[in-house]
Amino acid sequence: MAKVLVYKDAGVLDASHASVSRTLRELCRDTHDVQTVSSQVLALAPWDTSTRLVVLPLIHPTGHDPWTRAYGLHTAQQRVLDYLNRGGTVLCLGQSLACIDAALEPDGDVCRVTRGQGQVLWHASPEPDAHAIEDLLRTASMRVQSVSPGSIPKCTSLFLASCSRPLLDACVSALRAHATLSETAAYVADATDTWKLCEDASHAALSSDEADVTHVVCVTRDQFGVVREATRAFDLASYFGALASARATSAALLPWTPPRSFHFAAGNLIGYARVLKSTQTLLDSHPRMLGACPPGTTMFATQQVQGRGRGSNVWISPYGCLQFSTLVPLPLHIGNKAVFLQYLAALAVVYGVGAAYPSSRGRIRIKWPNDLYAHVPAPQNGSLCVVEDGVKKHFVKIGGILVTAVCHQDTFQAIVGCGVNCLNDEPTTCIRALVPDETVTQEGCAGAIMAALESLVRVFADADYTFEPFASAYRDAWLHSDQPVELSDVPGEPRRRMVGITSDFGLLRTVPFDASIRATDPRAWTRRELL
Repeated sequence: MAKVLVYKDAGVLDASHASVSRTLRELCRDTHDVQTVSSQVLALAPWDTSTRLVVLPLIHPTGHDPWTRAYGLHTAQQRVLDYLNRGGTVLCLGQSLACIDAALEPDGDVCRVTRGQGQVLWHASPEPDAHAIEDLLRTASMRVQSVSPGSIPKCTSLFLASCSRPLLDACVSALRAHATLSETAAYVADATDTWKLCEDASHAALSSDEADVTHVVCVTRDQFGVVREATRAFDLASYFGALASARATSAALLPWTPPRSFHFAAGNLIGYARVLKSTQTLLDSHPRMLGACPPGTTMFATQQVQGRGRGSNVWISPYGCLQFSTLVPLPLHIGNKAVFLQYLAALAVVYGVGAAYPSSRGRIRIKWPNDLYAHVPAPQNGSLCVVEDGVKKHFVKIGGILVTAVCHQDTFQAIVGCGVNCLNDEPTTCIRALVPDETVTQEGCAGAIMAALESLVRVFADADYTFEPFASAYRDAWLHSDQPVELSDVPGEPRRRMVGITSDFGLLRTVPFDASIRATDPRAWTRRELL
């Protein structure tokens, strides 16, 4: 999903930033990923190829303005102007127009001007109303939603489901141990939310009328049909069927050695809600829910109203995006090796989906460290161009990975979060568009990804938590083999090439541009000291 970046740093008026961010999250709720970024991120991060719009709220110049401060070899201003001249779009509010073009003096309260190959949108007010911003974005040919009151949906019940009655009972019993009992229900207070336990699915409500109370509905295998209407966007029987089918074929279809151990199972117990605050927050910010869930528990949502990304990014997620968070416990002694979980999650999507939908193989790729890109036939706004075997190929973002963690006693409780466009091809593309001759479903993708993640985590443990068993598969999937790179914070440093990832700490490995070693050399993927 293409990004909308809203600038926030010293000098930015808080009210202007808050107002435009709130409006953009409503207008772009199904089409773009709205994020807040600092001057340092704009100066250093590789954001330009995946960004549709940069927004500058009202900025009051300061004596030490971060907008023009150098980070390494670049400033935020330089990077945004480069993005603009190459075809990007920048929205300026009030006096922030001077950050882009101090000589421009618009007539009226609104203007749109071209700069290089890009365009500048401007509104005189630091806090324009939603209709004004909608009109401006449409003049830039951006696909946005119409302004509508009450557009943030209400959270719905969470359905805890499993084909294993003992697994489900153990989770519910652990929650019930913290419950306060009333005459009619059991309530579990947990951080910012309260869970109301409902152990009879046939009497479950679709949502709660009580503030900050979520119904937790227990669904056994024989009750999948009872809740089919409430879970019509994610059919439980279809998901568990897809999981079983994917497991049966994983050894033959996944490109790494099958696991020797069976200590971890992914997706045997799931939680599903049609509307949820965040699958990630449900686990990492609610200690009682986390403590009740066995390893491999996965939370799914059709729509998140506080979806989480890297840093503090929060957004309302669109329909058609498969969103989940899986609990993966790891021993504390592995230390920095936990970084490999984000790589394993990306591999699970690439190869799990490839196993379920063969014509997608090779078309879903990894942009290091934690983004998923899809091959498209022609360039799009924000697409990434990669030359492979002398052929230019274009890729657009369709997903991303987020890993957070909670330490408990001697265990590192990692929560692997993922969002991938399965059925929603706006504003880039989706898995269904990649394989038009196959029937793509959210449940089919979820089952395939869970089976692949399960295999990956097992092999990871078998290999003493190194990345060596996956190096070949990752090299085939990532977009960076022998890609030229410049070290922006080292002036005068010659160009280098990206050739691999170290198998002990997951560090990106680069070599001098003219070095003989290539990404196909196994040494590029070994421990740091072996090159």
